Amino acid sequence: MLNDKIKRRDFLKKSSVITSGSLLLPSFLRAQSVANRTGRQLVVIQLSGGNDGLSTVIPFIDDELHRARPTLAPGKSDVLRISDEVGLNFSMKGFKELFDNGDVCILNSVGYPKPNRSHFRAMDIWQSGSDANEYWSSGWLGRYLDNECENPDQLTAIEMGNVLSLAMKGKKLKGLPVTNVNQFYSSAKQIKVSSNTHEHEMASFLYKTIGNK
Repeated sequence: MLNDKIKRRDFLKKSSVITSGSLLLPSFLRAQSVANRTGRQLVVIQLSGGNDGLSTVIPFIDDELHRARPTLAPGKSDVLRISDEVGLNFSMKGFKELFDNGDVCILNSVGYPKPNRSHFRAMDIWQSGSDANEYWSSGWLGRYLDNECENPDQLTAIEMGNVLSLAMKGKKLKGLPVTNVNQFYSSAKQIKVSSNTHEHEMASFLYKTIGNK
C-alpha cells in the first residue's frame, strides 16, 4: 500500500519497483507470501487528499458540470473518452491504455450515506470500512490478513511509508511500513536461514531492523 506522504509523481516513476516488489524479497519471504503462491498481487494506491475526482474521471457530457466549472471543466475534445459520457483527464494516457487493455476497472462516485465533514474522521471511515456511526480499530486490509493468513508470523503486506495506516491494521496481523525499499531488502538478506531458524525469529528480525533504521 502506498500513502500520499510519498509524492505521487515519484510513485509513478518508481511503480515498477513497487509492483514487482516480490522480486526484491529474499527467498524465505517469497516462500511465505500468499501473493506469490497465487501469482497475483494487489497494489493499493491511497490518495489521502488533493485529488479532484471531477478532473480525473470527467462526466464531460454533463451540462451541470460546465455550469458549475465554466473555466475548469474540459470540453469534449479535451478528454480521453472511455464512454459516450465519461472521459479521463488528458494527462492520463498511460492509465487510458491500461483501461483499454482491460487491466483497470473504474468505480466512479463511490461514497457512503451521510458523509462526515471531518477529513480525519472520514479517513478513518474509509480505511476501516465501517459505517459512519461506527468506530473500528481495524482496517479493511488488516481484516483480510486476519482472515486469510494462517501464520501470524507471515509477512504478506507492505506499506510504503513511515507510518502504518489504519487500513493495514488487523486484530491479529498487520502490514509492515517501509520507507526505503533497498534498505528493507538489504536487511532481509542478512537473515541466515537454517533448519533451526524459526519463522517467528525471521519476522522479528525484520521488524526490529526496519524499526531501528
